[in-house]
Formats: sequence, C-alpha cells, structure tokens
Amino acid sequence: MTSWNINSVLNKLDNPQIQDILDADIVYLNEIKTPLKLSLPGFTSIRSQGQYQHRGGCAVFIWNNMWKDVISLDASHMDMVYFQLRFLPRVHFISVYIPPSDSPYSCLSNLAWMSGKIQDNPTDQFLVMGDTNTRFGSILDNFSKNHAST
Repeated sequence: MTSWNINSVLNKLDNPQIQDILDADIVYLNEIKTPLKLSLPGFTSIRSQGQYQHRGGCAVFIWNNMWKDVISLDASHMDMVYFQLRFLPRVHFISVYIPPSDSPYSCLSNLAWMSGKIQDNPTDQFLVMGDTNTRFGSILDNFSKNHAST
C-alpha cells in the first residue's frame, strides 16, 4: 500500500520513474486535480466525487486480483473514498483530502463522517491515508486524541 499527494495527476502516471512508487496492491493518490478518468494497468480505480475537480480529489487504485474482495465501497463524498476488504472485515480504509482551514473549499464534513464511522465501529481499525493539511492544528489533534487506535 502506498499514498502519494500527487498535486495534479496529469502526465505523472505515464512517467516510468514513478513506477516503483506505484508498486503496491493499493495506491492512494490525493490532490489529483482533474475530472478526467484515471487508469493504471492492472488496477481498478475509484475516485471521490466533487464539483471542484480542478483542485483536491482522491483516487484509489486496487489491484485487479483484489477487486473482488472490495466491500462497503463509498465514493460519494467530496475528496474521500471509503472501502473495506472481505478478508480484513474489521479494517476500514479511507483516502481523504482535506483542504487547508484558510481555503474557500475548507469543510469539516469528512472529519465528521470519519468520526461517526469510528464511533459506530469502536473496536475496528481505521487506515486513513491522504492529505489532511496540517494547518488544521487543534481540530486534528482533538480528532486524533478522541479516536486513537490502541
């Protein structure tokens, strides 16, 4: 599994130098900044919804042989993709991009959604990968303290 804040995916996936970065069963890309369909050979892709595809956005690529094991897929959120794998039923995978707090696109709905999901599944594990823009400061500190895995 790998995660990359790609800061605009255009023309970067074709670069042979990045193939080592993408050598994983699950690849998270954040800040894809494009409405175009994305693909990687051998992977099935899922992308977040959003009306602002010129900024932000998430895409998750899952190795084709693992795709049959994807359950509970939810890509209906802006800048977030959620899924589980059949063979890891108590692990929740989340790819998220959270704009900086000083951005006109700043929104806490993804944090609220994640918080609710964690509260509904208190004994499960959550793997959150992406770009949370550390400018959230105390908001993320409180989120981490309240929802830290033991």
